[in-house]
Amino acid sequence: MRDALRGHRRRVGVRQRQAGPLRFGEGIGRDAVKGFTLSVLLEACGGDVVGLRDAALLSLGYDAGLRVSELAAVDLDRIEPQEDGSAVLELARSKTDQEGQGAFVWLSPDTMRRVTLWVEAASIRTGVLFRRVAVARTKVRAARRALAISDLAWHARVDRR
Repeated sequence: MRDALRGHRRRVGVRQRQAGPLRFGEGIGRDAVKGFTLSVLLEACGGDVVGLRDAALLSLGYDAGLRVSELAAVDLDRIEPQEDGSAVLELARSKTDQEGQGAFVWLSPDTMRRVTLWVEAASIRTGVLFRRVAVARTKVRAARRALAISDLAWHARVDRR
């Protein structure tokens, strides 16, 4: 049945479902935003180093409208803080700027506050802004006793000497 439906969709053609936009607020009444909003995602970020990095990533990506590859390439030296707490980010290259002419993007004071918290927590002085955070995500496992040869299956490929 699944193959028949798949074949039918190929013949007839079906529109792809586009992902919903990431909005900032929640809205009121009938204007309430459905799905994820930036404010909810930022609230979910913790106060640890990983949470600070994630909040800075979300906020900078939202303000500048950057793709993932552009976010990964943001350099700390290309952020120029302004007197009012905001900043200007210089983008050296992007997917739509193949000649490398560059562009300038305004960053809000809230975004700069999150970026500053991340930079201080990660002790970043220069270079790429967003880096890996070494976190061990393994659960503690109970100790097991060592296996004896008699515990193995009869067809196991083990030198039994």
